[in-house]
Formats: sequence, structure tokens, C-alpha cells
Amino acid sequence: MTGLIVPIVAMAAKSEGAAIHRASANIAQALSEATGNSWVCDCRFIQGLDLQNPNIANSIIVTSLGSEVDAADRWEDAEPRLRKFYAGLCESGRPVFICTVLRHTGASASAIAMRRRVRIRRLNLLAAYLSREYGAFVIDIDRKFADVGARRIPTDYTLQGEAAEKLASDVIAMEVVLNGLDGFVSVAIQDRAKALLVESRSTATLLEIKPSSLMAIGQGRHKQIVNTVVDTNPRSHASWLINQVMQGRIPLSQAFEKLHQAIRSRGARQSFAMLASGVARLIGRRT
Repeated sequence: MTGLIVPIVAMAAKSEGAAIHRASANIAQALSEATGNSWVCDCRFIQGLDLQNPNIANSIIVTSLGSEVDAADRWEDAEPRLRKFYAGLCESGRPVFICTVLRHTGASASAIAMRRRVRIRRLNLLAAYLSREYGAFVIDIDRKFADVGARRIPTDYTLQGEAAEKLASDVIAMEVVLNGLDGFVSVAIQDRAKALLVESRSTATLLEIKPSSLMAIGQGRHKQIVNTVVDTNPRSHASWLINQVMQGRIPLSQAFEKLHQAIRSRGARQSFAMLASGVARLIGRRT
């Protein structure tokens, strides 16, 4: 173990800074809990892609291609420039991470929006090539957002907004713990830190972003995300929920929370009618 500080140098668009800062805090917290010591991620942002910057030495390097979306140069000039930069950056042997760009520029059909979409696709494809050719690690922000349903998240390629910041920070923190800490902690500690990140971060983020039909069951390492919608009949949903409570699979407090959400979305009369119907359906099955 080289110390209780993990130096991180970030090169990213200004709007992505909050997610990277949050990811650094997540990493430090996971390492602290995994080791019983106090860890700090010293995250420094540098302007521009400068290989001679002294802050790069012995640091984990987190970069994002988001700052290239609105770059003025043509792609024919941008691609060789980026290839040359990452070739030099990876040559040192430091852990180098490349964040992909969320492929969402809004609903606009303007020429600017179309240009951004094309540019983002090219940048994300380039990230895969850079990883294969130079050994950089890809933090696939775009893929993760697609997995959880990016349309539900009020953001775009800039990653602004609380939900986008949380999800992006989860992805960044996990990839750095998986691939960037060999020079700082043992593999066993990395595994513990990974488990802590999964338990304390990812589950909460998914619940905040996913539809309200999702519910967390259990605690700690036994926590699971389940879908309470088992068919398209809302009365079946109510009977399923009651059955889960009666079998001890869902705490009563969570059942009341689901009822509260139903009242807010459907109204008290319809919600209680569904609840009564669910009880009747459940009794009918048992008789």
C-alpha cells in the first residue's frame, strides 16, 4: 500500500466536473470502509490535454470525450489529434480512463443538434478503438444510461442534473475501482470496495431513476431490485403486493410507501378500490 491518498487527474468538460468529483468521493468512502482507514481521493482538474502537466505524474487519469462534442475542428482533423494524444498518454503506463458521451442532444432537429449526434457517435466509436490500440479503459457512460432508460433522466450529453450526476458518478467510481487501484491497494481490498459500491450506490441510483414499479427487497448484500408489476391489470398488482407482505418478503413500511405512491398518481378512491379488489382476489385464491 503506497498511502492513503489516491491522486486523480481529470480532463473533462466543465459540466461533467460534478460527476467526477462525486465519483472521487465515492471511491474514497469505499476504500475507507474496506480498509478501516481514512482515504482521500485528491481529484484535480486540468485545462486542456497537456501531457507535460506535472499533476499527471503517478495519478489515475480520467478523461472525457464530452469536451470534444462542440470542438470547432473537423472530424478529419480531430481524430488524428485525439489518437496522438491518447497514444502518448497511455505510453506512460498510468491508468487512463475515457468516458464516452451520452447520445442525447435534445429533441431539436436543427443542424447543430444533428452535427452533435454525428460527432458523439464518432467519439464513442473512437473510444473503443483507443482502448483496443493503446490500452485505455473505457467508462461507457452512454451504455449505462441506455441500460437504465436514459429517456427518464432529465439531461443530455452534458450530464447536468442531479440524477445524471449520480448515475455517471456510480459508473466512473466502479470502473476506477475495478481497473485503476492496483498501485494503491491489494486485490482483496479492491474486491471489498467494489462490493461496497454496488451495495451503497448503484441500488439507490437505480431506484431513483427507474420507474416507480421497482422496489428494493432485503438489506445489505441480499438487497434485490424487483418489479412489482407482474401483468397489465392494476388489481393484480395490488394482490401481488399484499401477498408479498403476508409472506414476509416485503416490509410493511415499503407496502405503505407503494400505496402512498398509488394515491398520488391515481387518487385515493381508485387506489383503495384497487386495494380492496386485491384483497378479494387473494382471498379467492385461498378458498
